[in-house]
Amino acid sequence: MWELRVRRDGWSVEEGLVKGREPPDWYLDQPELLRGDELFMRAYWVLDSERPSGFGLCRIPWSKTIAYGERIGLERDVCDMLWTVVSAMDFGYLGFMSKKSGEDAGRARRSARRRARSGTKAPKKSGGRRYKR
Repeated sequence: MWELRVRRDGWSVEEGLVKGREPPDWYLDQPELLRGDELFMRAYWVLDSERPSGFGLCRIPWSKTIAYGERIGLERDVCDMLWTVVSAMDFGYLGFMSKKSGEDAGRARRSARRRARSGTKAPKKSGGRRYKR
């Protein structure tokens, strides 16, 4: 979870450090990776791109994990361990993303209520163009 939080909030922590602020407690609790852990981290982020799409955020498929393990030359029992670790990491990731999307939805609802009270409309989307021609 630490790495997910750094990917999401790390830039603001680094900006705070540059300005002389104390880092948050979660930032200081970086887990120590043991020898061999980088295999699982690398596998997870490679397999993250193998999620089925079109139905929201889905789990990393077992078959893709086992195929990846075999492709990099792992024995079958190590492939099973890879699946155990990757699926546990994925469970944490999906929970993190679910909480994040809930927070984002809450911000959108609060923003809509503020606009409704003030009588302003939501900003128009530009239709993909950033600049006028």
